[in-house]
Amino acid sequence: MGAVKGAREALSGLENKKKQLVIPFSFFYLKYFAFLFVETLAVLGAVLFIFELSIVNGFVYPAYYAQSQARDAAEELAEAVQVEEALIPSLCSYVVFDRDGAVKSGNIKEQSIAYAWRAVQEQTPKSGNYYYEVIPREGEYCVLQYEILPQYRSPFLRRCLPNPQTLLLLSALCAFLLIILLTAFRFGRTMKRKLAPLISVTEEIQKQELDFCVSQSDIREINAVLGAMDDMRKALKASLESQWRQEQTKKEQILALAHDLKTPLTLVRGNAELLRDTPLDEEQRECLEVVEKGAGRMQRYV
Repeated sequence: MGAVKGAREALSGLENKKKQLVIPFSFFYLKYFAFLFVETLAVLGAVLFIFELSIVNGFVYPAYYAQSQARDAAEELAEAVQVEEALIPSLCSYVVFDRDGAVKSGNIKEQSIAYAWRAVQEQTPKSGNYYYEVIPREGEYCVLQYEILPQYRSPFLRRCLPNPQTLLLLSALCAFLLIILLTAFRFGRTMKRKLAPLISVTEEIQKQELDFCVSQSDIREINAVLGAMDDMRKALKASLESQWRQEQTKKEQILALAHDLKTPLTLVRGNAELLRDTPLDEEQRECLEVVEKGAGRMQRYV
């Protein structure tokens, strides 16, 4: 039963391998690009939703609110006996000029006074980075300065935090950078998993363990590299086996040669020892020593 079960699992594994969808690397990259695009749209949608929600709940004034305040206050300021800071809308600054352009009162920044007077002279609603509402009065001009930008309702937040629009843009940028980092991390982790067969093949070849099956990936280009590495593995295996057979043949030939040399060397040394026991003259004894030395040297070579 165990063998049958193992065979079924093997067949099931082969079927799954055949059914594995193989895609080009460009499609794999496009998938992560689509993730990045969708997540970016989601972040932008969330930022816009938060921005609209803050306006609906009165936490942030809309961009045109300061302009509406200035226009609503224009009639009251034109008829007031004296321009006082209590009459100035919360999102506006003001300055009062006499007919010659001398500053009588106001809380506008000093660097903006010239722009405010230019707005009086040229009757232009915008001068510099601000918008101006010019209110003619008897013997003087009252000029309201404002920005057409979303503003916090709380004066404390207006002093401590960037403009809501700028803050939301910075938040969106930070969220976008975080999305890029997370996508890159996920892409790198997935690529490491996709390249695992290549790393495994390289390690096996490095250890000269060539009896293994090369697994497949679901990326076409990686499969092409795996196929080339499998061909290299087969060629290397054939080369090593051929080299091993040559070494074995050489070893067998050397062993056969050594065996063939042992018998005559034994006879030579045996006969030399027998000759030593016979009466020899001086010349014969020298020749016998030469034979024994040569036979001993040959024996050591063997």
